[in-house]
Amino acid sequence: MAYESGDVIRSVRAILQESRESREFDVATALQMMQIASAQKAQKMQMAESQLKRLEITNLQMSHLQANDFITLTGLNRWYNPEDDEGWASTMVDDLTDSPDMEDGVNTGGFGFNEHDAWRIAGAVQSFYLKEPGAILEIASELSSKADTGVQDSFVKGFYNTGIFSETKREITYQQLANIDKTILNRDMIAQESYEFGMGDFDISRDISMAERVTMPTGDEKDDLTLAVNAATQGAFSSEIQGLINSIDTDKSTELQLRNKLKNLSVEISAAKAKNRVGLDLTPTQESLLQDEFEAIGLVEDEIRDLNISIQEKRGKAEELVSLNREEAIRTGQIEMAPSITHFGIDPLQKAGLWLRSGVWPDDELLKVAEEIAAEKLSGPWEQLKEAAKKL
Repeated sequence: MAYESGDVIRSVRAILQESRESREFDVATALQMMQIASAQKAQKMQMAESQLKRLEITNLQMSHLQANDFITLTGLNRWYNPEDDEGWASTMVDDLTDSPDMEDGVNTGGFGFNEHDAWRIAGAVQSFYLKEPGAILEIASELSSKADTGVQDSFVKGFYNTGIFSETKREITYQQLANIDKTILNRDMIAQESYEFGMGDFDISRDISMAERVTMPTGDEKDDLTLAVNAATQGAFSSEIQGLINSIDTDKSTELQLRNKLKNLSVEISAAKAKNRVGLDLTPTQESLLQDEFEAIGLVEDEIRDLNISIQEKRGKAEELVSLNREEAIRTGQIEMAPSITHFGIDPLQKAGLWLRSGVWPDDELLKVAEEIAAEKLSGPWEQLKEAAKKL
């Protein structure tokens, strides 16, 4: 079959037209995808920028509130007098450095701070009333760190003499210190997120949040102190529980050291950046910190996160072993059913009785074991009475 030359030309033109239209469609699609990606990136950038601004404002507000709470709790606000520009600070330092005088458990004298710390505190109070809470927060953070690690210098003793660690105030104090530590950490993390934002990373990945609620020892089974008490009792798993408690204590101590390391690292990086801005020479360590800033901070944060996971896992395992320990105490008769409940013969009451005595709600199999042990112990005296009656 012969084709006319015009048909061939038309076919070629059609193919070329189709190819051109296909390329134009591909180019248009690619441009559209690029526009969408660009719009998504711009939206993500705006969202991250807005979030960072809100976080920064919120954290600054929390800084003022927490600094105010701290100077109110400690009573450090009692001396400030804006009408006496020079006198109030000197009076405050004199009172802070005077020796304490305890009468019936109440301090009616000074507080025993050394002069250097007293002037630091007075300066921090003045800064707070000039709308700069940072110095108060740093003093509170230092107190938190020293109190947690058992330091008993004049700085810590001075705050003890304010009464904030008394039985009625210590839980509030520890919560306030935890809140302040978290706010300072949040401030540093927001700064790191802002640096990363400037480098094109718009993902806010750090745990910028409120401090967890501080729990003091209450006798609750989940409390580490109570777990330690349970571990001290005789039981099949007591040594393993004690080992977990010791490991948790070690992890907590390590976590505190890492948080202090993170805080110091942020200070060192800020100092290196300040020197770099004004053109001062940097040490090799400072140059390395600036070069590997995000990696260095990220490594410490990863260690803290891994430790928290480890603590939770160990606490969960310890709680399970405590429960097993109590079950074994029921099975071996160390924890007995109360006679008044045993004779009712009503499972819910019997189970409630065992739960009150052991902290374990028994299943039917464990209840049966406890009943058999109780019956066996009860039958002994009855058999003795029967034998005695036969001899009469």
